[in-house]
Amino acid sequence: MKIDVSVVAVVVKTERLALTVVVFLCQCREMDVKEKQLVANKFCCKVDFSATKTVELIQKAYGDAALSRTTISEWHRRFRGGRESAKGDESSGRPTTSRTDDNIAAVDKIVKEDRNVTSRLISHTLGVPKTVVLRILREDLKKRKVCSRFVQHALTREQMDERVAACQDLLNMINSDKNFLDKVITGDESWCFAYYLLTKRQSSEWVGEHSARPKKLRFQKSKVKMMLIVFFDGQGIVHKEFVQEGCTVNAEYYKGVLDCLISRIGRVRPVL
Repeated sequence: MKIDVSVVAVVVKTERLALTVVVFLCQCREMDVKEKQLVANKFCCKVDFSATKTVELIQKAYGDAALSRTTISEWHRRFRGGRESAKGDESSGRPTTSRTDDNIAAVDKIVKEDRNVTSRLISHTLGVPKTVVLRILREDLKKRKVCSRFVQHALTREQMDERVAACQDLLNMINSDKNFLDKVITGDESWCFAYYLLTKRQSSEWVGEHSARPKKLRFQKSKVKMMLIVFFDGQGIVHKEFVQEGCTVNAEYYKGVLDCLISRIGRVRPVL
């Protein structure tokens, strides 16, 4: 049995009867949920229900599965304008899916030629939606786009080889002497600031009756700072000294620091 909405010539003014007729029409014919709602929309238009009333009835009948208010209103306007078909329009644009083997191969080729290419440019080049391009990159090609990591400077091939050789030498020494790391002394530099370490009670002030409570930072950096050079090993600090104000830390200054370090090692680490 196949019944079209156009054969319904009754004028219904009550919500209950309108819903009953719409449900009957949809049950007499196999339809998907969207088509059922379009038929109901057309019926409401035939019986002269407003777009607002049509939205209310369809949402009441289908609940969470109902079309959006905008979609219902748009189809109501089309039926008012004389449209008879209650089937959705076929898409005249791109196909529903462009995730084909040819497009996957084309995307892979473009990415290999230019690692910095954008998904928007790939979409424009192949005529494929951007969302499909992203799915091809992430799901089919297992690609992800990451930002470059900044480094202080680029090493030459010679410098890389020298570092590899130095690391290999260290590994050989560690393997040949189990106590090698105990003989290693490491140096570092750090700025040391002077702080005003006042307690909350010491920083209390007398203020007026309506004055705001003063604020105090937990740590307040002062303008006084000194550079600390320290050398240490697995047992603790071997040598430390502060750079005096006005001194420039250069090769000549470090030569004096290393001379002091060697003398200090003879006193605190005589086994070395």
